[in-house]
Amino acid sequence: MIDAVLMDRNKELEDFGKRLGFSKILFNEDIKSLNIVKAKSDEFNRKALSTRKTDILLNPHLNRQDKLERNSGLNNVLCKLANKNEVFIGFSLHYIKDEGDLGRIMQAIVLCRKYKVGIVFFTLAKNKYEMRGCQDLLAYLRVIGFGPGETNNALNNIEKVFEKKTYMKKGLRILKDE
Repeated sequence: MIDAVLMDRNKELEDFGKRLGFSKILFNEDIKSLNIVKAKSDEFNRKALSTRKTDILLNPHLNRQDKLERNSGLNNVLCKLANKNEVFIGFSLHYIKDEGDLGRIMQAIVLCRKYKVGIVFFTLAKNKYEMRGCQDLLAYLRVIGFGPGETNNALNNIEKVFEKKTYMKKGLRILKDE
C-alpha cells in the first residue's frame, strides 16, 4: 500500500509510514513530478481530461455550486475522456469535510467503475498528525463503496500513474488489446 503526503522526505516520516502499514510513502518531490490538476469548473475539468498530459484530476467533488446537490463533478462524458486519455481520478482524505462530500465521492466511484476509470486515493497529509493508518484507509474506502479488490487498487494505482509517466517520457506506449 502506498500513501502520498505533502511533506519533504525524511527518514523519520518514512519509518512512521511503515509503522502505519504502508509499504511506501510518496513525498513532495515525488508528487511534483506528476501532473496533478485540481478540479474546478466543469469546463476546466473537461479540458484537463481531454489531454494525456494530465495524470490525475484531483477531487472533482469540490467546487460544486450547490453544496446540497449530489453532483460528483463527473459525468459520462468526463469519465469517457478520462478512460480514453488514461487520466486517473484522485481523492484526498485531506479534502473530505462533511457527509455531502462523501455522497459526491460515492457517486463519482459509481461513474468511475461504470466507465473503467482508475481511482487513486491518498491522504495528502501536511504533517505527521494528519497521516492515517493503512487499515483505517482501507476500512474507510470499504464504507464509501469500494469493493475488496478496489480498495487495494485505490491505494496502489499511484504506481500505475508513475509507470504511465515513465513510458510517456521514453516515447514508448503500450497499447491495450481490445
